[in-house]
Amino acid sequence: SRALEFTALPSTQALEFTVLLALFSLLFAFLLSLRDKGLITAAHDLSDGGLAVAATEMAFAAGVGASLELRESLSSAAWFFGEEQARFLVAAPENDVAAILEAARIAGVPALRVGEMGGNALRLGASSVPLEMLREAWSTGFGRLMGET
Repeated sequence: SRALEFTALPSTQALEFTVLLALFSLLFAFLLSLRDKGLITAAHDLSDGGLAVAATEMAFAAGVGASLELRESLSSAAWFFGEEQARFLVAAPENDVAAILEAARIAGVPALRVGEMGGNALRLGASSVPLEMLREAWSTGFGRLMGET
C-alpha cells in the first residue's frame, strides 16, 4: 500500500522531510506574528516565479513599483527567479524594518532587506521596466498568444 511505500523511505529522506516541515512551521509562525503585530503590510511566497514575480505581483496590487538589489553571491537568474518553497517577500513600513530584522534574528529565521517599494517601475538590479508596461504584458499576453486582439 502507499502508506507502506512511504514508511519505506530511507531515514535520511524522512529526516529531511521532517526538518523541512519544522522550518515551514517556524517560518509561518514568525510571519503570522509579524502580521498580528501589524509590522508587515503584505507577504508573498516565492514558490511560483521567485522574487521577481512576487515583487511584480505585490507591486501590481499596491499600485507602486519596486526596486530589488542583486545578491552578489548568486546569479541574477537564481536570485530573482529561484522558486524555493520556504522563501517569502514581505512589505513593511521603513520604520519597522529594523525591528523585523531583529525579531527574525531572535527567532532564528534568516532575513535580509532586498529592496524597496515605490516609484513606477520594477527594477531588478540594473534592469528596469515601467510597471504599466509589465501590467499590459501580464494582462494581455495570453490573449495575444492565442491570436486575440
